[in-house]
Amino acid sequence: QELEKKANPRPETKGFLGAFDPLTGEYRWRLQLDSAFNGGVLATTTGLLFHGEGQGIFAARDTDTGDLLWQYDAFGSFSSSVMSYAIEGTQYVATMISGSLKYDRPGALLVFNLGGTDNLDTPPLRDYSIPEPPKTDLDETVIAKGNTLYHEHCALCHRGLGQLSIVATAVPDLRRMSIDTHEQFTAIVLGGSKKSLGMPSFANTLDNTSSEAIRAFVISKAREAKAQQDQQTQSTRG
Repeated sequence: QELEKKANPRPETKGFLGAFDPLTGEYRWRLQLDSAFNGGVLATTTGLLFHGEGQGIFAARDTDTGDLLWQYDAFGSFSSSVMSYAIEGTQYVATMISGSLKYDRPGALLVFNLGGTDNLDTPPLRDYSIPEPPKTDLDETVIAKGNTLYHEHCALCHRGLGQLSIVATAVPDLRRMSIDTHEQFTAIVLGGSKKSLGMPSFANTLDNTSSEAIRAFVISKAREAKAQQDQQTQSTRG
């Protein structure tokens, strides 16, 4: 912690796509992308480079210049690798599109080929509204503990809250928990009551105090988000 206090401010996280000469170590070209976290890259012998950008754009570029040749909006988030294969003389490019924080849809396997005509339907926008959080009194020390525990155990699936996160899936945003879910929080986290839905029990790594600290942290972030939401609503009406 002392070293962190002495360090310079953390630089802004950015994402880039580039091609460099391994003999000289110099970039031939380099582009800044809109998202800090992006999918893998596939370069072909025919001078095409395929890659999935974090905000859901699958693109083909010129390997020599980086110029954009084609792009496709897949309504999701790319973080996986890209592969190419041929069947009976037809070349295909395939990749996985992850669930999206913007759109209400799951992940999917996408396969492209020249002359393909199918398109994905535009999914509905995800509901970002924050319900009224519990009125529970919160302690700053408990919130700080919950912050640490949340980002150690929960953020891998539920994404970071107040911290940069690579996660962009359809897993629930815990700030949007209903009062009923808050009441079941211990049963879910420690009892494994939602194990059949993919939420395992953390009884072997967390106790009741830790679970409540995480919930306190989530409530604090829900209150911040709710305040911003209400402010935006008032500005729109005004």
